[in-house]
Amino acid sequence: MFLFGNGFRQGVPLKRDAGSVGFCQYRLGAWDRLMHPQALEALSLGVLFSVTAVLVDLTVTRVLLRAGRRSGSLSLEADGEHLMTDVWATADGWIHLSQSRRLPLSWLQAPGS
Repeated sequence: MFLFGNGFRQGVPLKRDAGSVGFCQYRLGAWDRLMHPQALEALSLGVLFSVTAVLVDLTVTRVLLRAGRRSGSLSLEADGEHLMTDVWATADGWIHLSQSRRLPLSWLQAPGS
C-alpha cells in the first residue's frame, strides 16, 4: 500500500531543521556585524535591486487593490495592503540609509575602534 504523503511528512522536520540552522547563522552574522562595524560596500548595487523590487511590489499592489475593489474581494484587498507594507518598509529603510550616510553614528561603534 502506498502512502503518497509519507515522504512529504518525513521531509518536513529536515527542512525545518535546515531552516533553523540557516536562521542561526544569519543571526550570528548580524551580531558579529553589530559588534565589529564595517563600511557598507556595493551600496549602489543594493539600492538598484531594492528600487527594482519596490517597483514590482508597487505594481502588483495596485493590481491587487484594483482587482479586489472591482470584485469586492476582501482577500485581494488585504493582500494588496499587506504588500504595500513592504513598499513602505523599504522606503523607510532608504530614509534611514540616507541618514546614516550623513550622520555620525559613534554610538554604534565598538569601544576602542
